[in-house]
Amino acid sequence: MQIIRVNDEGTTIRGTVYDEDNTVVDISTATVKTFTFRRPDKTTFDRTATFSAGGTDGRVQYTLAAGDISQAGRWEIELYVEMPTGKWYSQVNEFFAN
Repeated sequence: MQIIRVNDEGTTIRGTVYDEDNTVVDISTATVKTFTFRRPDKTTFDRTATFSAGGTDGRVQYTLAAGDISQAGRWEIELYVEMPTGKWYSQVNEFFAN
């Protein structure tokens, strides 16, 4: 499990979109790219992701800002991508903040 420090700023969260065959998906036409964070107290907040390199590589990222990681404990993160051909959610991943 990845560890991030409480109150970290500038740490980049990255995600890659794969299909059911574990093949990278070209998401360059995505109109919505959102990371949903779930805090240890189970409350959530969304942050807009950006393409790492245009989206053809399936990669997005978000750089943590002040106040994003405000609680110690086990966090969950999920990526949502919306394209003209459909809407998808990633698997839920975890990280720990201390």
